Amino acid sequence: MEPDFRSQQDFLRAEIRRELKIKEGAETLQKCSKDKKTKTHVNNILKQTNSRLKELHEKLDWLNKQVQDYPGKQRPYYVCAVF
Repeated sequence: MEPDFRSQQDFLRAEIRRELKIKEGAETLQKCSKDKKTKTHVNNILKQTNSRLKELHEKLDWLNKQVQDYPGKQRPYYVCAVF
């Protein structure tokens, strides 16, 4: 696997870990929140984080599929697109 693919995969995995930490913190805050305004804000954060996680997982799955489908130097040029 080319370094470009590996660096893109590493970047996506790091972003997924980051979003999971945000999600974990928001879920903890959600349990501790008493007022409606804070709960609403935390719910919005959770929605955004879940959406972002879905997007990142889809990008990583796509990239992994490209690596499997085009081993070696036969990959098309668009596979190295930066997300």
